[in-house]
Amino acid sequence: MKKRMTAFRVAAVVLGMLAVLMFGAVTAQASVTMKTTKAAYLRTGPSSKTTKIVKIPKGKTVTAGVSDGKYTKVVYRGNKAYGGWFPTKYLKSTGGGGSSTGTTKTTATAIWLRTGPGTNYSRIRAIEGGEKVTVLGTSASGGWYKVSYKGQTGYLRQGYFTDETMVREVATAVYIRSTPSKNGTIIGVVPAYGKVSVYSRTSNNWCRITYNGKSGYIYGGYFTTDSGSSQTTRIVKTAIYLRSSADASSLSNVIDTVPQGAEVTIVSQPSSRWYIVRYGSKTGYLRSGYFA
Repeated sequence: MKKRMTAFRVAAVVLGMLAVLMFGAVTAQASVTMKTTKAAYLRTGPSSKTTKIVKIPKGKTVTAGVSDGKYTKVVYRGNKAYGGWFPTKYLKSTGGGGSSTGTTKTTATAIWLRTGPGTNYSRIRAIEGGEKVTVLGTSASGGWYKVSYKGQTGYLRQGYFTDETMVREVATAVYIRSTPSKNGTIIGVVPAYGKVSVYSRTSNNWCRITYNGKSGYIYGGYFTTDSGSSQTTRIVKTAIYLRSSADASSLSNVIDTVPQGAEVTIVSQPSSRWYIVRYGSKTGYLRSGYFA
């Protein structure tokens, strides 16, 4: 009888852990912006015994979601986006906004004003580079400003302003040149789906960028988010597994975890329940319904 009870308890614990792994990581909840008050490790679970992901320094901004009291699920954007659990006692509220209401920002390049915080929302109008907009707030999921421009209110993606560095993904391999001209010396190549930091764009559509520590110019129009691209990008509203197949019944096909607030590129939609997406260098399946 004791052996049977022990086996039952072990099974219950295993099932509980699986439930946390499969469903706890995708609990939807409104996000808030917080700052770290002490350097600590971001972990794979709400416990100091789980695997360390990255150490977040003191004073860094994170997007916080669900919490069990001791640990809070956050997204930290360092050199890339990291999702995991951080000690709650080392977090403090910043008031929720990434930018103060009433702040004026200048667009660094042409960008679409949209009806909502995502590329899936309808376009209102194009705003040219060098235009000034008034920031009214930041979207709950992060990554977008609510703005006012010439009497119209809508949303603009963060990172497209003169005081910010834009991180863009190229849709195909493109040369890095020493000068903003096709006659410039080739000093490197950005591979397809590589991410570059864009600092400015010239009048003849050349972008000054850095890629893996190398600075130069690439011709604009090759980004996955540019007008005319056959693929669209979406922001995930909560952490979710990227899978190798359209099957959510086990963990055997999990190839990565896409953190809350991360951007993925939609490749196709084979069914109403699944999308094939690209996240970084990995391509796999994401369940529909988890996009901001």
